[in-house]
Amino acid sequence: MPPSTLLFLILGAATAAYGFGLFAFLPDLPANAIFFNKTEKAIARQRTLKNRTGVIDTGKFKWSQVLMAIKDPQTWFLVLYILCVNFCNGGITSFSSIIITGFGYGKPKALLVQMPIGAAKLVFLLSTSGFAT
Repeated sequence: MPPSTLLFLILGAATAAYGFGLFAFLPDLPANAIFFNKTEKAIARQRTLKNRTGVIDTGKFKWSQVLMAIKDPQTWFLVLYILCVNFCNGGITSFSSIIITGFGYGKPKALLVQMPIGAAKLVFLLSTSGFAT
């Protein structure tokens, strides 16, 4: 089995396990959160009532909310963040292994050469998402 196939299987299994873990343990309501005590659950419940997060959507489109989103700088920072993150996902990420093997490296060596790039992306994503929050 080629190393790249093994890499995809391992990372795919880890991603699927993480998804199942989130599905099992991530609460849908503050009242169902096992990591909150009674006081914290009450505070979270009051916050959802205050900003009407838990209210059922009527299904009506509201242009006033679109205008609010356009005026909100955090929305534009999120759009800029997603664009910047996904620019490198196009040509560079998709074709980097082909480019590296074109320099004469073998496939296992090409994967090793890409590891620092992946680490840099991880650091960048974590730092910028923390800054944006």
